[in-house]
Amino acid sequence: MCNEKSDYFQSGPLGVWRNSTAAGALRVLTGDDFIQLQLADYYESIATNYGRDFKNIRFISQYMPLFHDGPQHKRIRKMAAVHLRDAADDLKVFEQDAITLINATLRQEGPHELISELIIPIMHMISHAITKLDFYPGLIAILSGNNSLKATTKIDETFGKIYALSKERFPDETEEQRGIRIVFAALGSEPLGSTIARSFDTMFAGLENEKIAGLNWATDYPATGPGMAYRQCKHAPVNLGEAASAVKVFDVDLNPFLTDEGANCNHIFGVGAHACVGRGIALSLWARVREAMQDNPYKITHISSSRTTHKIFDYPSSIQIEVSK
Repeated sequence: MCNEKSDYFQSGPLGVWRNSTAAGALRVLTGDDFIQLQLADYYESIATNYGRDFKNIRFISQYMPLFHDGPQHKRIRKMAAVHLRDAADDLKVFEQDAITLINATLRQEGPHELISELIIPIMHMISHAITKLDFYPGLIAILSGNNSLKATTKIDETFGKIYALSKERFPDETEEQRGIRIVFAALGSEPLGSTIARSFDTMFAGLENEKIAGLNWATDYPATGPGMAYRQCKHAPVNLGEAASAVKVFDVDLNPFLTDEGANCNHIFGVGAHACVGRGIALSLWARVREAMQDNPYKITHISSSRTTHKIFDYPSSIQIEVSK
């Protein structure tokens, strides 16, 4: 049961609200009052009404589960699940390669910068495992819906390059299969990479010459990179009680799922129909990380972490550590 006086607060212009508790987040994510941001309709609208057609974004937005609800969403998720099933063998290779890289880095004496040595390579590796396409950072900014004209044009052009590359490498695919492949290439890498980065940063923060094996390597991720999920009201402004009336857009803070007593920490991957389709991949990889770190004989010192520069995800732009015996 939500406590309306503490679960929500106004976070932006009139009508934009945010939760302060896991219970508040759960109500928005699982209730009937809110739907996904309708960005696919938005790009159709600006093409029709303003003559500014980002045709590649319009194409790819048809296959982004985060932009849809109802039957269309179910159809897209089913296609995405089939794609991941077909990539199962490649994903096993990715998982082993990622663990090998993490082990090699955290068992090698000396200074290390984890974003460049681990996180970015892992993003490239999983993109290739799922899609056999190159990884292009920053495309996930499309989820914000408030990019500048210059940024949107660049994103549209990059989607065009990925589309051409996909057509060259997989000429026999249907347009729907191609759309799903491109979605994974654009959106599938950074959520995982950012969550691993935040989790390592959380685990290592403030450590000085501490045994890696002695850290609390829990079975669950201790932090999340995609800290927010976004929803808009289905019909008219929604009242979530006297303390949260006339809600139009909701910025769902996922972090309370990690901090509130009794909350389900795996809800950082979403919950219900819109839970992350790649959740199983992320959980399996962290289980392997935990297993590998529990017998790591080296020690670690955290040197510094730099603030995020990412538009969507909250993870450090740099994590400096030193590994020693």
